[in-house]
Amino acid sequence: MQLRQLTASGIEEALAFVGTAKGRSRPVSVPERLLVDPGLSSVVSGLEDVEVEPQWFGSRRDVVEYFLPRIGERRHLVADHAGIWSWLGLLNFETTLWDRDGRRRAPSNGPEDTVFIFSPEGRRWQRRYRHWLWGAWSLYQVQGAQADFLLDLPLTEFSNLSSRIIGVSRVFHSIGVVPLMLQLYTSGNEQRARTKDGPGGTEHLLRALLQLERTYDVYGMTPEALLRILPADFDRWRS
Repeated sequence: MQLRQLTASGIEEALAFVGTAKGRSRPVSVPERLLVDPGLSSVVSGLEDVEVEPQWFGSRRDVVEYFLPRIGERRHLVADHAGIWSWLGLLNFETTLWDRDGRRRAPSNGPEDTVFIFSPEGRRWQRRYRHWLWGAWSLYQVQGAQADFLLDLPLTEFSNLSSRIIGVSRVFHSIGVVPLMLQLYTSGNEQRARTKDGPGGTEHLLRALLQLERTYDVYGMTPEALLRILPADFDRWRS
């Protein structure tokens, strides 16, 4: 199917569909008109040759490996494009909300609609980081290989650590904070226990960075430099 972008009307209809379908106990197919009706979507200029099909994405890395060869050097055309990623979220609605065996990959009442669709303004735009496909693509584009731990997690996994890295813009676009957080709060392919609350946890780290940015360019520093200026509460993680 040729890649398309939802119009404003298409986004509204898509949100209505997702709202009624995400809580179903069995897989629900997206009405074809939502994907191809010219009043609801259009072809993307510069990406007319891109063909996509619904995929069973297991991890965030699967998303990147599927779209990267298709989009190639034209990544700037998709970037934060609400229409494109909302259309792709709709195209892959069934294959991301349910697994190959028809089992749900989300709570029975369904995830919030922003994991499939986001509008170009307002609250949904602010929470676009929770969009399963866009979040995976952006993570790779911004952080690359240093975000391997998060890229290899299940597509629908959104822990406290994932939310703090992907959802806090100043962290997400930093040079060293993301690798620092992965160094502190992960071990191998596992997340360390109790990384959210208390001294040395993720919330404490974000508060510490806000204090340190008064004196240092913390979001432009390397993880090694950041580690040296963290308060003593983080000593337990340094080893």
